[in-house]
Amino acid sequence: MKKATIGAAIAITGCLILPNFVGNSFQTYHQNTIASIEKNPAIAVKDYQFTRDWFSGEAVTTLSIATQAPEMPTVDLVLTESLTFGPVNITTSGLQLSLVKSKASFDIPLFAAQPQIVEQLNQNIKISSVLSWLGNYSTRLETLAFDIDEVDQSVNIRPSLGEFTLSGDTLTGEYIWQGLSIKGQGKALEVLPLTFKLDQTLIAGDMYSGDAVSIGDFSVSVERFSFDNKANGQSVAINNMYIEGNTSEHDDLLDLTLTYGADEITAMDKKVTESNLVVAIRNLDIKAIQALNRASQSFNGDPQSVATQQALASLIPTAMAMLDHSPEIAIEEFSVVTEHGKLASKAKLDINKDLVDINNPMSVIAAMNLEADGAGPEAFFQQLGLSPMIDGYVQQGLITKDEGKLSFTASFAQGQLKINDKVMPL
Repeated sequence: MKKATIGAAIAITGCLILPNFVGNSFQTYHQNTIASIEKNPAIAVKDYQFTRDWFSGEAVTTLSIATQAPEMPTVDLVLTESLTFGPVNITTSGLQLSLVKSKASFDIPLFAAQPQIVEQLNQNIKISSVLSWLGNYSTRLETLAFDIDEVDQSVNIRPSLGEFTLSGDTLTGEYIWQGLSIKGQGKALEVLPLTFKLDQTLIAGDMYSGDAVSIGDFSVSVERFSFDNKANGQSVAINNMYIEGNTSEHDDLLDLTLTYGADEITAMDKKVTESNLVVAIRNLDIKAIQALNRASQSFNGDPQSVATQQALASLIPTAMAMLDHSPEIAIEEFSVVTEHGKLASKAKLDINKDLVDINNPMSVIAAMNLEADGAGPEAFFQQLGLSPMIDGYVQQGLITKDEGKLSFTASFAQGQLKINDKVMPL
């Protein structure tokens, strides 16, 4: 009994003393994060205040975010984080052993004359974070369902829920949005559940500074997307569409593979299935990627502005450095299945740096090496009314026809284009 009493006393004492040490450590962590954000060219920290007492605190940060829109180059956002310090916090799952719990709200000075807009956003968007004893920082984002009803249009925004965890240099998480529907004026748009997944590990740069480079996987999937315009009879529906990405590193170079797919696409009463696109980009210089990321933050949305022109000019040496490692872009698969059969093609592009003149950007064209081929059923093109054009290309030797199948090969090297080994004038 005495041991239990001593143990309880120690636990209570710890719960009373530890919050002060936790608060002090988290303040340093938070200030370091803000310092990293300040290095991001697209975000300016206009004001920052961190106050705390023994058990709780508050961080108020005013950010000026670049929009790249000439008419409104920046938008201010005031983020307020209400903090409680552990060792025990109350979360949506109940009591939890955690160091810090945060609940965020925000204000947008742009809407100062319409405070109901910001109030509604805060009511429908819930952001909370928890810092665990293991140092994992988890953020939960939840949006509630709401409707917007106007005279000629109704909008239904469905709820969403996601949670992302930063553990060391690895960010993982999943976000699921139930979608939306818009109806009115003879038009209808619907997006059914969208899922976003992420598992990325930082290998260069800073996660908050705008020059981050990471490796790992990410994916976005949509169960159904549909649009219908009764006025002109246009409609499109896509079932089970997804985009998957994977990045990997070797010898200070980055490889990226993007895969797109859809089970079924229907448009204007035409249907195709098994749509696939696989794009691979290889041998990208990581330091050059970081430089490109930093430079892109300097663009202000006006391509003719002096700042944009200077930023583009500064990218030329970076682009040349990128060519040092023989980067390659490959369309490994581009295919779709029609009612008449499968259409498929692929292509590969690289650039010979020795043929590029840094003072003549157009020299890049002559330095390109391209190889491509494709094939598909003739009946598919016939139904589109393209038979006369196809027959003309066959007669010129630009397309090969064999037992109802059309195919071609193409290459481009040293400024010369060949189709089916036939040199084409440029």
